[in-house]
Amino acid sequence: MSVLREFTIATIKSNLREKQTLFWVFIFPLIIFLIFGVLLPRGEAEAGVTVYIANSTTAKELAEHLKRHDVTVKIVRGWTAPWSF
Repeated sequence: MSVLREFTIATIKSNLREKQTLFWVFIFPLIIFLIFGVLLPRGEAEAGVTVYIANSTTAKELAEHLKRHDVTVKIVRGWTAPWSF
C-alpha cells in the first residue's frame, strides 16, 4: 500500500508544480459548468418517443405495454419493411 501512497503523493506534487495543470483540472471545468449552467434551461427536459409497430398478433399487447410507460405508439397496417417508412 505504501507504493500506491507514494505514487499518489508524487502525482499530486507534480500537478501542483505546474500552473497549467491547476487551470485544466480546477478552473476550466468550473468555467464550463458556469457557462452551461447559464445557457441551458432549468427543469426537466421532455423527450418524445414514438414507436412504429407492424400489425401482428402481439402488436396490441406491445402497444398497451408501451403506452403504460408514456410512449407514443402507432400501429402500421400492411407494413412489411421497417426501414422504408
